[in-house]
Order: sequence, then C-alpha cells, then structure tokens
Amino acid sequence: MTRAHSSRARGVSAISTLLLLAVLLTSSATLAVVHAAPKTQTKTKVLILGAGVAGVTAARTLTANNITDYLILEAQDVIGGRLKQAPLGDVKIEMGGNWVEGVGGKVENPVWALAKQYGLKTTKTVLEDRITIMADGKLDTSDVNKEWDEKFAKAQEIIADHARRGLEDISTRTALLMAGWRLKSPLHDLYEYFEIDYEFCSDASINSGFYTADISTFEEYGEDNMFVTDQRGYKFIAEKLLEEAQAKNKVRFNQRVTDVVYDKSGVTVTTRDGSIYRADYVISTFSLGVYQENEVSFTPPLPEWKTEALFKFRMEIYQKIFLNFPRKWWSNNTFTLFASERKGYYPIWQNVMAPGYFEPASDGKRNIIMVTLTGNEATRAERLTNDQIIDEVMAVLRQMYPGQEIPRPTDIVVPRWKADPLFHGSFTNWPLGMTLESWENLVAPLNKRFFFSGEMASLTMFGYVHGALDAGQTTASQVVQCIKSKCPTFKYFPTGLKACAQRPTTLRRREQGPRGHVVMSTGQEGVEI
Repeated sequence: MTRAHSSRARGVSAISTLLLLAVLLTSSATLAVVHAAPKTQTKTKVLILGAGVAGVTAARTLTANNITDYLILEAQDVIGGRLKQAPLGDVKIEMGGNWVEGVGGKVENPVWALAKQYGLKTTKTVLEDRITIMADGKLDTSDVNKEWDEKFAKAQEIIADHARRGLEDISTRTALLMAGWRLKSPLHDLYEYFEIDYEFCSDASINSGFYTADISTFEEYGEDNMFVTDQRGYKFIAEKLLEEAQAKNKVRFNQRVTDVVYDKSGVTVTTRDGSIYRADYVISTFSLGVYQENEVSFTPPLPEWKTEALFKFRMEIYQKIFLNFPRKWWSNNTFTLFASERKGYYPIWQNVMAPGYFEPASDGKRNIIMVTLTGNEATRAERLTNDQIIDEVMAVLRQMYPGQEIPRPTDIVVPRWKADPLFHGSFTNWPLGMTLESWENLVAPLNKRFFFSGEMASLTMFGYVHGALDAGQTTASQVVQCIKSKCPTFKYFPTGLKACAQRPTTLRRREQGPRGHVVMSTGQEGVEI
C-alpha cells in the first residue's frame, strides 16, 4: 500500500470512526434516556406489604367492608410468611410456625377454628410425655422437676401480687429468685429452660414478669397445643383466607420492598426490581426484624419515638432442626430432654414419629426427630454449615446414649430465620421495661397513612399465629375507618422526656383478656397524630 493510499485510508477510517462514534453517542444518549425514564406507577387505594397471615387477614377484612381497590406485595414466590415448608425425605416439615397454640379453653382460638374448618391435620402435643437424660447418660430420677413446678408457681403468685398492688414490672428471674429458685445444676437449668426459654426464646432475666406469668393465649384459649403435620402446610390457612378475600389476583409475588416515601397524602413504595406503587394507605406486616435491620429505607427517616420503640422490643430466634435417620433408634416418648452442662445446648428433642405425627414409611426410611435451639444458641448454630451441625448433634447423642450405636442422619433441615433478610428472626417478645406507651409507639401509624401490623402489633397475642390474625384484622379495620373519613385517634409518646416530667408509673388494664390483664404505663400524655 502506497503512502497516499494509506493517508486516504486513514482519512476514510477517521471519518467512519467519527460517524460511528456519533451514532454510538446518540444511541447511548437514547439508551440513557430510556433507562432514566421512571417506571409507571401502579396506583391503588390500599397497599398491603406481606402475604403472611396478617396480610391476607387484612385483605379479607377490606373485602368484607366492600373495599376492593387494594394490592398485596409479597417478597417470596409463595404466600404464608413465616408459615413455610421444606422437604425432608418424602415429607414436608414446617420450618416456621408449627403449632396452633392455645386450644381447649372457654374461648375458641380463631386459628383453631380455621384449622378445623379447613380440615388441617394436627396432633396434640403432650409435654408430659417425656423422659430426661442427664449429662452422664442416665435418666433423671430426682425431684428437681417437682421443685421447679413449686417455685415457678410461687414466682407467678409474686408477679400477680405486684400487679394487684400496682407495683412496677419485674423480670421473671427476679420473681424466681424471690421464690427461692436457684440454678444449682444442669437439671435446674433444663427445667427452667423448658418452661421459659423454650416458650419465649430468651432467658428469664430478660422476660417481663407480667407477660411470662400471665399469657392470655393459654388463659383464654386453653393450654393445649396442636402440632401441624398436614402436607398442604400450615400456610394452607393463609391460602384459604386469601381465597375467602377473593384476592388471589391481587398478589404481586417477588416484590421485595426497598424504599418507602410517606407524606400526608399517601405512600410511595419501591421494590427491588424498580416497580413503583402509590397508595393512599399502606398496611405493613413486616416482621420486627426487618425494621431493626434497616432492610427498608424510609423517607423522611422514621421519627425517634418510632425507632426507639422498634429497637426496644425483641425479635427472637426459634430454630427447629429436623433430622432424618436411616432407622429409628430413640424411645417412643414424645419428648426427650437433655440436661447438658451448657444451658440450652441441644436440650429439647421431639419425636415426630410418635403416634399422631408422621407415619412410618413402608421402606423404613422415614425416621425423623426434631431438636430445638433458641436465643444465642440458635443464632450461633445458624452460622454453622449443616455438616457442622450434624457433627455437634452426633456428639450430643453419643453423650446421651453412651454405648449405643447411632447412625449418622441421612438428611437435615436447618431453618435460618435470623439470617433471612425477609424476617431476621422468628417472632416478637415483650422484654422487661416495656410499657403501654412503648407498644403504642410501636404500632402508631405514620401520618395516618403507613400502618404497622403483623404479629408484633398484637398487644395480648404477639408472637403467635393468632396474634398475626388479630393484628391484620385490627389494622385493616382502622384503615377502613380512615377511608370512610372516620379515622381513629392515634397518639405517640415523645422520647427523651426528663424523669421529673414523668408521672408515677401505673398499671392499666388491657381491653382484652379474661382476668383483666395488666400492662405497665408511665401515665404520660401522648401527642395526637
């Protein structure tokens, strides 16, 4: 190629390059405009965040009040929230809520009524059908369990006396110490754990005495608990509630909320995929853990009184580990308790092959046992791999059954609720020091537009499935009143008040509950929203 040809070629090449660059820049600008264009907003009267029990109950309540202009955003690809199944061998087990708690009392538990209506398969959990194995592998023949029953009953009387006299709340630990109970041995640790930690997922020193000693769920609905084994799942109740609401086509799946902008005229919600929703009212059924871990950004930022309330309450961890073995090697008792030298270390073993639970398979390969961890031990175990958990389990079982040949499990299911960004925990707990004002700040809506619901919002039944049902109905009823221009009065209680400005602590009776349940109140005057 001659130099002239080369120069001409370079000139043509340069022109071509400039033309191509111009086209690319134009195309890029066009693309930029396209990408910058906001997605079309979806507008609705009411937006429900979450399709768990609270969310679908809210939907049913709206429909019952002839309000049908609403949508439900669900981050998962199924409904049910913390009612969630997982396969284990040839059956499905419940990773989250597993019991209808509070059955057989003078008032029927509404969730139990639904379970019966929908034919949900359950079996009664008999806590008394148990044996206790000590750290040396021997059966417990002591009187420690009897001692616990006596001291705990006395502690409950002390707490009830505090309530009657209008005194301040005390921790369950304080009441137990006043009753003469001491943690003198692994057996003492175990029996306290079985009554307190196993139910509330936190130590007696953390729990409010009033709420530990006087649970309206069992006082009102009864003391029986029904374990769900139905292969349609506990979530079948949520599915049927959604069907009753005629709202199956109103659910938008895989819509994980990331941003909320609220003002006095309504709420704008943005999801992870960029979808935008605008609603006059929002009913949020997020778990307490979602707020505590800042999984959702609020604009303007949540006020101090709201964030303080959200962090005051506890999001507990209840971890049921399901193990399937090649053969059944354990006793026929429903429960086997283990008094480890380390409190809460694989202490509660439940035989879910007991009569009424899962039927044995014809090939003999269905041999399932469940061990429960709570609190710090559950959080610690979440961070382990499944193989590491199996290693720990096998070490414990060899200690429980020395000399017995125990096969390694063939399969395991380990729920990790703390790590799950959609929940960050199992359920809400009311710790020592909470007052009625704390709870009212927890549930008070933002500008009467963004409403806080879910099991955490139930004053007397937080932490339970029927608490979610109660909260969903209550919150939706409030929104219905707002839509009808009859919005209830809501108050919040400012933080940072000086001690001298506070009134003496008093006790207020709850509106619900058969024995006039009490809750601490500071007596402050709230600020109307």
